[in-house]
Amino acid sequence: MEFKAVLMDSADPQKAAAMIRYIKNQFEFLGIPGPRRKKQVKN
Repeated sequence: MEFKAVLMDSADPQKAAAMIRYIKNQFEFLGIPGPRRKKQVKN
């Protein structure tokens, strides 16, 4: 399975919105916390 598909399954739009505001719209976010994202990509 592709990384993007794995990550999209775990996306959290509410958290993503907060992350985007925090970084002042410089990047796109899926709303997945770093430790969980790293664990998913590793598997």
